[in-house]
Amino acid sequence: MNEAVPAKPEEMKPMLHLCEKDLPDMEDWEVGKKYTLVLETEMVGQNINKDMDGGEKMHAEFKVLSVTAKGTPKEDDEDEKTPEVAQAVHRKFSKEEEE
Repeated sequence: MNEAVPAKPEEMKPMLHLCEKDLPDMEDWEVGKKYTLVLETEMVGQNINKDMDGGEKMHAEFKVLSVTAKGTPKEDDEDEKTPEVAQAVHRKFSKEEEE
């Protein structure tokens, strides 16, 4: 008898909960859009646990010291380049077209 092997569940990513006081920029943001945040953190804890396979996994706890927004919302099909790089590329090609 062939038994189906259950698929591995996707690993949960950490969640970050912020209020308007932490990041005033988010007031005009939309649910479902992707945003890039820059975090300054301090590692305040660390532990190593054994997993079910006998291996070890490290877990760490961080205190968020500051949060700032970087750039504009990302679209799913948008290039991953930073706005500065995209602008530099645009300027380069604009100059070449003028010549």
